[in-house]
Amino acid sequence: MDMGCHSIEVARYLIGKKPVSACAWISTFVHDTKGEENSVVMVNHEGSELTQAENSWAAHGGFDLRMEMYGSDGAIFLDATKGTGLQMFTVASEKKVGEIVEKAETKKGWMFPTWNEVEAYGFPNELGHFASCIGEGKQPRETFEDGLLVNRTVDAAYRSVKSRRWENI
Repeated sequence: MDMGCHSIEVARYLIGKKPVSACAWISTFVHDTKGEENSVVMVNHEGSELTQAENSWAAHGGFDLRMEMYGSDGAIFLDATKGTGLQMFTVASEKKVGEIVEKAETKKGWMFPTWNEVEAYGFPNELGHFASCIGEGKQPRETFEDGLLVNRTVDAAYRSVKSRRWENI
């Protein structure tokens, strides 16, 4: 639920169709936590479009934010973290280097830092849009209904984990 809700909503927003059913798998392998640290969620949308969201707090190598979209006339690939062209190699101690890649477990060797991380993840635009909506009394692009639909999709995914079947949203 922590990260998967964002992946589910990005896919729903881009497809622009209502999710109908979900099928999911979750696991915890590394951290001592009651919540899952890995998930794969497939969502079937009206018109039979299928999205898949993969999320992990246990993946090695640091934060990894990628998206792949396939359509009848082509494909789009987005890599907001490792596709920036910025690469570095270091043998310096961790005390000298500081944080290079969010959630990376090491600070030596080859690293792929995200150039202007805050911008790459979209935070300034997201917060600016929200603040301007409040100031102007307008409805944000993401509505209460959008959030409710995402939560219903997440709920169906959790039901699917238990039933091991597709669950209606």
